[in-house]
Amino acid sequence: MGIIAPAPVRPCPDCPSTLCLFEGSTDSPVADFTSDSNATLSKAAGTRVNRVMPKSIIRRWLPTPEQVRANSGLKFLGTLLHDPNLFHLNRHSVSVAFAVGVFTSFLPLPGQMIIAALLALWFRCNLPLSMILVWISNPVTMPAIFYSTYKLGAWILGTPPLDFRIELSWEWLTEEVGKIWMPLFFGSLLAGIFFATVSYFTMQALWRWHVVKRWKLRLQRRSIAS
Repeated sequence: MGIIAPAPVRPCPDCPSTLCLFEGSTDSPVADFTSDSNATLSKAAGTRVNRVMPKSIIRRWLPTPEQVRANSGLKFLGTLLHDPNLFHLNRHSVSVAFAVGVFTSFLPLPGQMIIAALLALWFRCNLPLSMILVWISNPVTMPAIFYSTYKLGAWILGTPPLDFRIELSWEWLTEEVGKIWMPLFFGSLLAGIFFATVSYFTMQALWRWHVVKRWKLRLQRRSIAS
């Protein structure tokens, strides 16, 4: 049974060792073998290999850098959008982008996507992902989110709660927000910071777990091959 030598790997800061099993390729850990050897070894290992990595899954839903730069709403950023750090897909960039997007989605302000883009520039994380996650607060979820954050702020500040309607528009800001702005913004900031922190560490843990899983599968495959 012929076996092709494993492809060279490169160091990666996300991996538990010096072997990069996640960043380098979209192939499965048994992809170094011929088709016949692959089938035999996979059966012997008794392991199902997931060929779709988080990186690939995330990339499917993101616009390309060219599409982002062509967005008329982001034209004012000019050459800042040519920073490659804004489009990297690695553990740090994705984790920070989740934190930025989730935090921004809790801000009771219009122009959330612009705010997310500016924060992504500031933290140099994945800009498209930061902007897409803003849609956690959408016309369906917005009333529940901001009513809950208002109640939280009113409870913490000891302010008697008022009845109000929620609409992210300049008219709403000028007409309604004056009555409720303190508990609404206070509760929204607290909730945004909390859920952004949870999102950041959750993505860090999930990414790490997937890398370790693939690392163990690669070691298992190599032990079988030897």
